[in-house]
Amino acid sequence: MFSKFKKGSEVIVLGYGQVDNKFYANKKAIVIEKDSYYKDYLVKFEDGTEDWIKPKYLRKAI
Repeated sequence: MFSKFKKGSEVIVLGYGQVDNKFYANKKAIVIEKDSYYKDYLVKFEDGTEDWIKPKYLRKAI
């Protein structure tokens, strides 16, 4: 199955998370895994917190 963001890749989050419905504005994160049913990504932020993010809120980090 094709995944736009590979496990361990660095991404930029610009949008809402699923856990607390918190808004992330240009926050760096690392992809931990992808949910095969919902197609959301579990990401880990620099401060150690994790959240599920929809792919439309993720961008590849440069």
